[in-house]
Amino acid sequence: MVSLMSGCASWRQSLQSTGNIDVAIDNCITDFCHTSRLRKAGDIFDISYYDEKPDIYEIVIMLAIDKVYPVSDKGSDPKDPCIPNRYRICGDKLFYWSIPGDVIPDEMIDILQRYDHIDLDWRATYYDIPPCTFDDGAVEVHYYVCRSDLTNYKKWSYRHIVKHRFLRRRNPPTVRCRIE
Repeated sequence: MVSLMSGCASWRQSLQSTGNIDVAIDNCITDFCHTSRLRKAGDIFDISYYDEKPDIYEIVIMLAIDKVYPVSDKGSDPKDPCIPNRYRICGDKLFYWSIPGDVIPDEMIDILQRYDHIDLDWRATYYDIPPCTFDDGAVEVHYYVCRSDLTNYKKWSYRHIVKHRFLRRRNPPTVRCRIE
């Protein structure tokens, strides 16, 4: 029983307390892979983040509904704004996000193709814009992470957000962050 308990907490020891938004996102992915029920809902997750507050990052992990539709022909632009430029694979799950202005890694197109999550030929169809799904009831998990200690965070499960989605931006959970 003791080894089972220590194994459950071992992933927490891999979280990093300092770093940039990529480190904060990586910590959230690690937590998500080990604790979220949403991880069982699919294999591909889209991540967005907000850094509007000086002491907290808000990181949102949601089930990816649509494929990626590059603006450039066949994804040839290394800074195509529609192609994510960061990813992590946790278990067999793909998580992707973008840092504005960064170059898309060479392997990104291959990763998205492996997961059948990019449509490089959508421009050859009759669409003027990519066929997208807008899901107001999108399933998502929000993390509120202290910038001063990236291991200090709170999250809202998707059930709470769906129930209170209009309150999401007004009443996030309180995270007590150390001020530097």
